[in-house]
Amino acid sequence: MDPKLDLQDSSSKETFFAHIFSAAFLQLDQIRHEHNSVLTSDRMMNQKLEYIAGVLKQLSASDEAVPGSLAELIAVQISKTSRYAKDMAEEEQRIVAESHNEADGNEEEEAAEYFEMSDQLDYCAKTLRRNLYHLAHM
Repeated sequence: MDPKLDLQDSSSKETFFAHIFSAAFLQLDQIRHEHNSVLTSDRMMNQKLEYIAGVLKQLSASDEAVPGSLAELIAVQISKTSRYAKDMAEEEQRIVAESHNEADGNEEEEAAEYFEMSDQLDYCAKTLRRNLYHLAHM
């Protein structure tokens, strides 16, 4: 007997949905943990990521298939949060430039951390989209 899963079976796809959302949750949770110092000072970013993580966690525990529009909305929210992080990084860089290097260096470090977080969130969104695309075409 072939050990492959029957992907036409809806319970198999639901299991894959749960795994995809669980992987995205773990990836997002790692980003949140790694950038805790920024998130403690940026309440808006922290709230956005907490909300997305909560939705991903709930979906990963669900036994039901998720509409494609909801899955895409989650990826869009992660992308928007990535853009917000990039905007914050650019703002920190602007502050450094305007201060003519009189800043204490914290702004440069925060800018670098925001850029890194933005890249990681962008990767998270792309990975989620790619996994959902592959699931839809199985």
